[in-house]
Amino acid sequence: MLATTTENPFERGYWFGTVDPRPLALFRLLFGTVVLCDLLQRIPDVRVFLSDEGFAQRATSPWLSASWSLSRLAGSPPAVMMLYLAGCASVAAFLVGYRTRLAQVAMFVFLASLRARNPNFLGALGQDRVMKTMSFWLLFADSGAVWSLDWILKRRVSGAVPAIGLRLLQWQVGLILLFAGLPKWATWTDGLAFYRFLQVRAFATPLGATLLAWPALCSALTWLVLPLELMAPLLLIPLAPLAPSWIRAAGILVGSSLFLGILAFLEVGCFPELMLSGLVLFVLPEWLDRQGWIAPTDPAATAPSTRRCQSIVAVVGLAQLGLATWSLIAPAIHIGEGRLLRDELRLTSLRQEWAMFVQTKGLSSEWWSDLGTLADGRRQEVLEGTVPGLVVGPSPERHWELLRFQLSRSPELRRAMVNYACRELDRTSPIPLATLELDLHELPVTDPGEQPRPETVRVFHEPCGQAPGG
Repeated sequence: MLATTTENPFERGYWFGTVDPRPLALFRLLFGTVVLCDLLQRIPDVRVFLSDEGFAQRATSPWLSASWSLSRLAGSPPAVMMLYLAGCASVAAFLVGYRTRLAQVAMFVFLASLRARNPNFLGALGQDRVMKTMSFWLLFADSGAVWSLDWILKRRVSGAVPAIGLRLLQWQVGLILLFAGLPKWATWTDGLAFYRFLQVRAFATPLGATLLAWPALCSALTWLVLPLELMAPLLLIPLAPLAPSWIRAAGILVGSSLFLGILAFLEVGCFPELMLSGLVLFVLPEWLDRQGWIAPTDPAATAPSTRRCQSIVAVVGLAQLGLATWSLIAPAIHIGEGRLLRDELRLTSLRQEWAMFVQTKGLSSEWWSDLGTLADGRRQEVLEGTVPGLVVGPSPERHWELLRFQLSRSPELRRAMVNYACRELDRTSPIPLATLELDLHELPVTDPGEQPRPETVRVFHEPCGQAPGG
């Protein structure tokens, strides 16, 4: 195996050589922290989203039948909670670097299982896809070689690690930036995208909402985002060999500015934090040396078993990266992916869609209310007591946002949620619920200078006891 620090993707050592382990260790610490904190915040909703007492029972789940998942093994709330906490423990073990290789495998299986069990659980707007795709590429990486319990306990050789894991993770970050930015050039060129999105109360932070008073600033930010999303991946990967230190630093600065801006102005779950953690993968070892951060004991030392299988691992990883990249290119050039590719990407959890915040017209700010009719004719609000995350919002219950979005667009999901609300009320009330009226309030987004448009209400009447799809 080649010992190399090259940043040129066209050199063999870039993929098949070795690299300093510290950028991978930094990524493990930051990525693991973000994922673990996000998962722990979701514990109160495990029963609603993942158990058979929730709105998505295993027997009727359309997502579970189409993929593999450990969640097939558990349905009762106690069993589901035990499985969930075990998964959180695998993420914690990855974070501290205990049995790191095994923890990486367990974390990937856990995150992929959650997504297959109920995609509404892990959240919307890209954070779920970042979690599962990065956890897949970590299977090829040695992130515990330094700054880990394995390193402290001297369970392994401390030295250079195979380059392929770092490169696959870096390219995934680049793909996210590139394919999130390219589609915007077709819809953001009127300069109004930022102003429109900040009117959607599910997205705008308090700071973001204040920007609506300055439409010209919103337009300037819209035009700033467009080049930033394309400049960052170019500076981080293909242009870096021209002047590795300066260009790489510029790429990290551009990417950090982009995601810190998203964090300040838009509510998109932990997506910006995940992407900020991904930028540390591009940190150069000499920068860490200048700060006095501990270097590997022997930069040339690698385990013999690692050297023997590294070429095979690298070829497999590169082939998988090629398939994932083609799946992003094919729709853009109007070529079908093919069923085999779709199935392969689904099984590996590499199915990717990064065209986020592309549609800028026809937006509206949406929120729900409800009115249930009891069997004795009385009417009362139901959801606030049975599924409060659906009606209380938008923060801190950010992980309910995808569910709120999908509810008006999926009759099957709406039917499942209504059945859950009916069961919950019947369990706690002596008078059963007969029907539930869900009201979707929509306030259309306007452009600068336009008169405010009136709020509209879409009413969905759902009787209790009806089967999904009925």
